[in-house]
Formats: sequence, structure tokens, C-alpha cells
Amino acid sequence: MKKQKGYTLVEMLIVLAIMAILSSLTVVSVGIINKAKYNAAISNFKSQLSGLSIITKATAQPQSTSSTSSTTGYVGEPLCMRLYEDTNKEVCYLVLGYQTTTGFVPKYEREGRDEAYAKQNHEMIVFPRFVGIKYTKSKDEQENTLTSTSDTSDIKSITLIEFNKSDGSVRYGAGDYEFNFKGNKVGTIVLDEYTGKNGIK
Repeated sequence: MKKQKGYTLVEMLIVLAIMAILSSLTVVSVGIINKAKYNAAISNFKSQLSGLSIITKATAQPQSTSSTSSTTGYVGEPLCMRLYEDTNKEVCYLVLGYQTTTGFVPKYEREGRDEAYAKQNHEMIVFPRFVGIKYTKSKDEQENTLTSTSDTSDIKSITLIEFNKSDGSVRYGAGDYEFNFKGNKVGTIVLDEYTGKNGIK
């Protein structure tokens, strides 16, 4: 009867070593992909802030003003952005639109478009899953009491972002925007209330 030959200890150790190397390479690759995702998220957010500031100063549009005669304390429909968090899908997204006396209206809805159009034309930026954004208003930032008609049990408005046409300063949304990936801080964008400029720290 022919004796069956099994694997030697050395052969098993070699196989395990190869598997360990391949596993480590996979972890490194996933880390690089994730880093690229949150770097892109920070870059996109920064670009949107700069774009809104330029549009606000370059076009004629009404500005929000406080009014004791208004039941909402808000008149006009200035171009602005809303930053939302969808806790159900674990994503944040930024929407370009108008703040009205009844709440925020996305630009694509006003024009009879859909979300696909908004995403394609950068009127809606959806950040990668697990990339969270924590907003901390600046010391002198006034309280944002403006409503959002999009708020539901799962979707929450983080803040409204609006610039003043006259000098480019920030009316709403000045402060720190901390980006985190699965709870770990990966970067912060600072939006200066007085100059309207933004930078990464």
C-alpha cells in the first residue's frame, strides 16, 4: 500500500506567510482608497463654499434680512446651501438652493429638475458613506433659526450657509467644519465670518 505524503511544516509556514503578505497589501489598498475618498470630500466641500461666495458677489440676488413685521423673521430668497445629515444612510450632503419664507427650496426643484440632474451639475454633493461632518459655529456667528422643510426623522439639517453680497462676509454658516471618517478626524475646513474665505487646518 502506497503511503500518502502530506504537507511539511515548512510548506505550511510558506503558505501562511504568503497569505499574511496578501492580507496586508489588501489593508493598505483599502486605506489608500478611503484616504482618497475623504480628501475628495474635503476638496469638494471647499470648492462649493468658494463657488457660492463667487456667485453671490457676481449676481444680483435678494439678501436675507431680519424683520419684526414678518412672521418668520426672514424675507427674500437668496442663493445659499444647506448641509444635511442622513442618519439612516450614514451620509452627509450639500444642496444648493434658496431660503424662502416657508423654508429651504433646492435649486433643482425650483427649476423642475431631479436629483440626478443636481448631482451631475454639482448642485447636490453627496459625500461618501461614513464621512461625517460636524459643524461648530464661530464665536460671533448669529444663531441660525431658519427652518428647513426637508427635515425628517432621519434627515437633519446641520446648517445653512449664506454669504452677504455687499462684502462677501458670511451671514450664516461661519465656523469650523470637521470631517471625520468612521469617527476619526481627517480634516477641518474653517469658514471665516468676516472675509468669507475658507481654508483647511
